[in-house]
Amino acid sequence: MTSNVFLFTWENKYSLDKELKRRKDSFFEKYWSDSIFTFNSENWDNWNITQSIFWWGLFSTKKLIILRWLPVSAEKQTWFDSEMLNDFTDKFTKSFETIPTDNLIVFISYNPDKRWKLYKFLEKNAQIKEFKKIWWIELKNLIRNELWEIKIPENIMTYFIDKVWEDLYRITSEIDKLHEYCNVHNIKNIDEKLIDEIVFGQTETVAFWFMDLLFKDTDKAIKYLDKIKQEWTNRNEFAWALYYQLKMDIILNDYYEKWIKDSKQIAAECKLNPRVVSNNMKNINQISKNWNELKNMYNWLVQTDGDIKMWKIKEEEFRLNIKKLWLKIKA
Repeated sequence: MTSNVFLFTWENKYSLDKELKRRKDSFFEKYWSDSIFTFNSENWDNWNITQSIFWWGLFSTKKLIILRWLPVSAEKQTWFDSEMLNDFTDKFTKSFETIPTDNLIVFISYNPDKRWKLYKFLEKNAQIKEFKKIWWIELKNLIRNELWEIKIPENIMTYFIDKVWEDLYRITSEIDKLHEYCNVHNIKNIDEKLIDEIVFGQTETVAFWFMDLLFKDTDKAIKYLDKIKQEWTNRNEFAWALYYQLKMDIILNDYYEKWIKDSKQIAAECKLNPRVVSNNMKNINQISKNWNELKNMYNWLVQTDGDIKMWKIKEEEFRLNIKKLWLKIKA
């Protein structure tokens, strides 16, 4: 196994990008930008790539060659010409031993198709580094470390993550906003109210929170809908998120009617986020009780979204009519 050829794969794109940036910055600092080459589906050229990999640099002896989306995944096959990829794979595998030791080769592929010849070759001959999704505890440690001089209780961290979701790019962006706001206003403790004022929630989370409120207090849910409108939440995004949320309710109710209540089992079988399933299962009794109303809302949402896009009804009618449906929900 060679020490200068890597395959990066990920569930956690943030950590992969961070590691790649570290390597690029290091090369740039030592050998300037002429030593870094990046190829993807848009600028793929077999001759230039093989020249970069197998030949010494003219002015710099060290090179970093980044090959994005390779080995190709099943869903990205159309991004590359198959004949061109086969030619590259043959050249790379046959000449592998001649790669200069000073050249660092990094293949990057989210979900490589393990049946491909190139993947099987790299599996045996390259260093594979998988950037896995970080665990809940690690996520909280990251937040705690980034806000090290500001107190954020455990329950408030959970509230923050539930609002922002688990994407590390979004989380770090919202942490920066919180950090800056606290420093400017000399705030030493973060509470739920501050998060509601500063942090921008993901639209999917907004839909979940709305449905969660709807099952508990209809009046508060309607007020929350007005708040969403005031914050200019995009109608299309919110409609899609609500569609996703209602679809989740349908799935959970189907399992519930079969006496299956284990959120981990449901998440595994449906390939859903276990935490999302667990949060939604807390409302399973209300979901079951309001089953007909939720089905009607789901069907209405699909029909209304199509009517708006076809200019049959005005967009303003979306919130007005959906309020009428929500008033039928029993808390």
